[in-house]
Amino acid sequence: MSEYYNLDAIKTGIEKDIAINTAYLEAWKKVSFPTKKDGKPFATMSKNISGARYSMESYAMQAGEYELTVTAFCNAAGYISDTVKAHELIRYMKDESMKAKTENYQPKQMYLEQVYTYDLDDIKKAIANRIAYLESYISDLKAQKANAEKVFKNFRNAYENAMKQLETDCSEFSHKDLFYAVRDCVKSRYPYC
Repeated sequence: MSEYYNLDAIKTGIEKDIAINTAYLEAWKKVSFPTKKDGKPFATMSKNISGARYSMESYAMQAGEYELTVTAFCNAAGYISDTVKAHELIRYMKDESMKAKTENYQPKQMYLEQVYTYDLDDIKKAIANRIAYLESYISDLKAQKANAEKVFKNFRNAYENAMKQLETDCSEFSHKDLFYAVRDCVKSRYPYC
């Protein structure tokens, strides 16, 4: 998140995040999977997906590194896009059902990790996972917005009390060197005590 100047700016930022992620959610929900007349998938993967672009990653290092991208319009941010990977490095795969699909393994390249390219079922699962994540994130953002004022005031009051305590502890000194040294040190070196 960027720097905010007051509580209203924080709430506005959260509202913007809600709007953006809601646009992503709607775009992912519109993705469909057309099939041939006989119900079988097409041989070309991109024909099996409607509403999202299936393409190689921009900086792919080897074959099989595909991604899915949706584009949406949001009043708060204009045109935005969201991407889900349609591949995974075999070394980091945790799903046993994916490990069993050896036909999706790409040939091993020298000095590079072997790639697993998602099939249609894996893509459907990845999109479903992204939708579930976005729904959870949006509900969390709404809860954060509802509690923003309380959290802001509690932290501001605690910070004010800490600054008053520091002033009290340093009040016996005629120069404020220790006050500024402690304040600046704690703010820069211990921001999350």
